[in-house]
Amino acid sequence: MITRQKIKIGFALGVLAIAAITTWQLGGFSQLTPEVITAFIEQFGVWGVVVFVLVTTLAIVFFVPATPLNIAAGLLFGPVMGLVWSMVGLMAGALISFFTARWLGKDAAMRWLGQKHDRLAYYEQKIEDNAFWAVIFFRVVPIFPFFIPNYVFGLTRMSWKIYFAGTLVGILPSVIVFTYFGGSIISADPFHLATAIVGVSAFILVMRQLSLRFGKTQE
Repeated sequence: MITRQKIKIGFALGVLAIAAITTWQLGGFSQLTPEVITAFIEQFGVWGVVVFVLVTTLAIVFFVPATPLNIAAGLLFGPVMGLVWSMVGLMAGALISFFTARWLGKDAAMRWLGQKHDRLAYYEQKIEDNAFWAVIFFRVVPIFPFFIPNYVFGLTRMSWKIYFAGTLVGILPSVIVFTYFGGSIISADPFHLATAIVGVSAFILVMRQLSLRFGKTQE
C-alpha cells in the first residue's frame, strides 16, 4: 500500500538522485569555480542578480559547496552587494532545506537510522536545550558542510525563527570574508587583498577558539 510517508521518502530519494546526476554531469564540484560561476551569471545581464540568487538557493538545497558562490558574488557585485545577494540566496536555501526535512518527518529518519535512534535523541535534546547557540556553533565551526545542519535541524523541534536567527548570525562572518575577498580581486588593490587574507586568517582562528570553548562546555 502506498502511504504518504512512502511518497515522501520516494520524493527525497528522487531529489538525491537528481543531485547526484547533476553533479556527475558537471564533472564534480571541482569544476564549480568562482570563475565558472561568474562567466555563467554574466550571460544574463541585468537579470544576473536574480539568476545568482536562484542558483545559490538551489545549490544549498542540492548540497553544493557555498564558498565558490560567495567569492563569485564579490567578483560580480562587489563586496557590499555581493554580501547582500549571497545572504539572500544562502538563507533561502537554508530555509527550504529546513522545511523540507520537517515535511519529510522525523519518523522516517528514525526508521532509517534504526539502532542509532537513542543516540540521535540524546543529541537532539542537547541541541534543543541550547538551540540558538547550537545553530551558531555548527555554522561558525566547519565540522560539517553547510547543507547538513540545514536538514538535521529540520528534524528537531527547534523553532524555525531560532534556526533562521542562528543561521543568519552564524554564517555572516564567513560570507563577509569571502565576498570581500572576491570583491578585492576586482580592484586588484594589494591593500584589499592583504586585508582579505588577514580576514580569512582571523576567521579561522576565531572558529578554532569557538570549537574549543564549545567542546569544554559539553564535557
